[in-house]
Amino acid sequence: MLSLILLVGYLILVVIMLVFSVVFAVYTFFLFISNLKGSPFVPTSSDQTKKILKEAGLKKNQVFLDLGCGDGRTVILADKLYNVKAIGIDVNPVLIALSRLKARFQNSKAIFKVENILETDKIAKADVIYIFLMPNFIDKLKNKLQTAKKGALIISHGFKIGYFDKKLVKTIKDKPFFTYFYRM
Repeated sequence: MLSLILLVGYLILVVIMLVFSVVFAVYTFFLFISNLKGSPFVPTSSDQTKKILKEAGLKKNQVFLDLGCGDGRTVILADKLYNVKAIGIDVNPVLIALSRLKARFQNSKAIFKVENILETDKIAKADVIYIFLMPNFIDKLKNKLQTAKKGALIISHGFKIGYFDKKLVKTIKDKPFFTYFYRM
């Protein structure tokens, strides 16, 4: 009887380890895909995100768009703190699923879409666009970002947008990354 209990316990442990391994492999695979399609997932601290959103001067009912939203923390905070129409786009379906789950648990109305940010049509409708992307990917976004409406604010956390130098209105000089604000 004891050996049967040990065998069942062992099998349950093996199943748990297999499930964990599969979930971890899928998560890792999609992080790799995110890196290939744009930028790696690097979360920004809650305090730094709050500071960036405050400096953006968000107003109720504005459209806030996060291109490459990762786990959705910035989008959810924008919705919760400023009551904006918050939208997050990412190519990684695992991170979007996590974002949706976090939004549900935090009673957020934020919307998350699995979409290639190079193909999105949401940029022209946004009042505030937030990016935390690698410089080479920011360069690929040039044509898309130039479709932003007049008066839109583009926030680039981490890296300057060289082709918008004349539109730079503010910089937060924080560590580990500076944040740049551009007015279209």
